[in-house]
Amino acid sequence: MLAKLASIDMPLTEIYTKRSTLEDVFLKLVGARMEEGVLAA
Repeated sequence: MLAKLASIDMPLTEIYTKRSTLEDVFLKLVGARMEEGVLAA
């Protein structure tokens, strides 16, 4: 991923990453999403 970012002709000054929570993993596995705190299919 860093190689692809380096190939872009734009200087990068910061990169942020976010670890998935158990909730994120669960929603991805079941193919659902949250909308305003309520499970949406």
